[in-house]
Parts: sequence; C-alpha cells; structure tokens
Amino acid sequence: MHDWSLISIQIDWIQSSLIVHLKDSQSQNVMLIAEKFKTFNISKKNEWGESISINQIINLSILDNGNSFLKVEIQSGDVFEIEAEKITFP
Repeated sequence: MHDWSLISIQIDWIQSSLIVHLKDSQSQNVMLIAEKFKTFNISKKNEWGESISINQIINLSILDNGNSFLKVEIQSGDVFEIEAEKITFP
C-alpha cells in the first residue's frame, strides 16, 4: 500500500461498516472494507506536511477477541486505526 492515495472514508453507522476509498499505484480505485467495526481512530495533524499518500501498514493482526486490527501510517505523519470483526482489502 506504500504510495497509495487515501481518497475518502465512508461510515455506515447503522450497519457498523466502514469503507476506505483508495487509489493504488496505478491510480485504480480500490476499497478497504471493515465489517462490524468496533473502533476507528484517525488524526489529521499533518506533522510531516500535507499528504494523502500511504506510507506503510504499521500493524495488521488478529486480536485476542478475534477481531481484526489495522494501523496505517500516512505520509503526513498521521495514523488511522480500525478494529473490526472483518477487514478486507486488496
């Protein structure tokens, strides 16, 4: 996901679903889907400067409760984290 672009984040509160819209390195639209999300955290401080590009996946794991956890660093220095029953991405 390095250098992919973060485009938008869509939350369906009733369905507890979250969709992160991205563009891959070939500028193709891709989606990261979190089903039955429990937590979602994101910062927008731009400590390293403005950027929409993904720097790296910091953590992708299964928690003790069986949920999936994803932590992604953006090239602005910001981070987003998702805990959900299921996380699907390309």
